[in-house]
Amino acid sequence: MSNAVVARGTEEFTFRNYYRCPFDGTSWVAEWSCRCNDRCPLCRAEIEPHDSEDIDGEE
Repeated sequence: MSNAVVARGTEEFTFRNYYRCPFDGTSWVAEWSCRCNDRCPLCRAEIEPHDSEDIDGEE
C-alpha cells in the first residue's frame, strides 16, 4: 500500500514533479520552480522525480 502526499514549496511554481520512493513505496507530488530531487516524507531519502510537467501559466 502506498501513501500519497501533495507538497508545495514557497516560490513560484513552474513544474509539478511526481515522486515514488523505492524504499517504502510512498508516492507524492510537489510543485516547485524547477525539476528537482525531493525528500520522501516518510523515510527522508532523497528521490529524483520519475515524471515532471510544466505548469507555468496553469491556474
